[in-house]
Amino acid sequence: MPSGPTITTVALGALVVNFTCAFLLAKFRENQQSLVMAAYLSARNDALANLAIITAGIVTAFWLSPVPDLVVGITIGMLMLMLHSKYGEAPSIRDKSAK
Repeated sequence: MPSGPTITTVALGALVVNFTCAFLLAKFRENQQSLVMAAYLSARNDALANLAIITAGIVTAFWLSPVPDLVVGITIGMLMLMLHSKYGEAPSIRDKSAK
């Protein structure tokens, strides 16, 4: 069974890193360069996922069950699948050079 305090501690550390990255990249996202925008969106989405994981860790600490961790994990997985189906794969280098 997952440990609530461990989940929360690790997610807090990841939140600090992801929030810092998103904050640093935010001023460059207006350039609309695909790699900068992708890095910003990735850091922002990871920070939001970290908030959900922190919540699951706190709930798990008081309600000794793996259910909150599973719900958050499945939800994040479904979100990633939806984002992938919306944006698909990035064009490869070959696609750009063929034009």
